[in-house]
Amino acid sequence: MTKNRINNDWLTDEVLDKRTDEAIACLSPFGYLDMREATRAALEAGKSESYVADECDEYIESCGIEGGLKNIDPVYIVYDSLFQEARTNIDNLADFDIINDCEDGYIDVHGNYFDTRFNVDQTALDQLKKVLKDKNIKWDDLEDVTKWFLVEIELELE
Repeated sequence: MTKNRINNDWLTDEVLDKRTDEAIACLSPFGYLDMREATRAALEAGKSESYVADECDEYIESCGIEGGLKNIDPVYIVYDSLFQEARTNIDNLADFDIINDCEDGYIDVHGNYFDTRFNVDQTALDQLKKVLKDKNIKWDDLEDVTKWFLVEIELELE
């Protein structure tokens, strides 16, 4: 007696990858590349892939967003969360809040899905670099998320 079988020969890894991308696109209209970029940022900053899901879920819940992933920018959410962690680390080490203590300068997150990036002016970069130097903050003193942030804004410690 033979069992009935479904012919799954058509289900190659290539087909499965394409269909998975399509499923992700149904969850998030901006799809795979945005989730990939959010995951890249999280991993580079020393976080796990679950960080992306956790931060997106928290944002959706705390803001009361209807429609879940379809109505958020996951890259912005991850960048902003990482930015806040780096901000806290810098404030704890140098007693300098990179948002409130930058005089005539600014650092913030410019959300634009896959093209999300930090928006930083030279004044803020110079101030942050000076504070870190004056407080004798070294690369090894920083948390991974802060190292990632400094690389993203192209600030090198001396």
